[in-house]
Amino acid sequence: MKEALIGLLVGIVLLAAAFLMLPIYSGASSFDIHLRDTFFVIDHASATVFVLLILGTFFSIGGVIGTRLKRKLFAVLLVLCLATGSFYVVSFYRAFQNEEETSFPMNGR
Repeated sequence: MKEALIGLLVGIVLLAAAFLMLPIYSGASSFDIHLRDTFFVIDHASATVFVLLILGTFFSIGGVIGTRLKRKLFAVLLVLCLATGSFYVVSFYRAFQNEEETSFPMNGR
């Protein structure tokens, strides 16, 4: 269990470092993340779920490493967090890659 808490601490440190390094602006109902020349807008509920999935993944990785796969709870939690997190990443990627919904009309086009 100690390794699971260490994994959770590593996840918190990585999220805090990302929060401090990235220009993230908080609005009334969303977070605006500025990467290079693009703003990504994510609502508070999706950001909360994404943070919880990241922390759950680090917690379960620490538990799997600490118990050397002897406890099935950490393995099931790891698979669940990775599957749900992958679904969210693919959903966000598809939403941001759809040019019709995310681009603005340019003058002269």
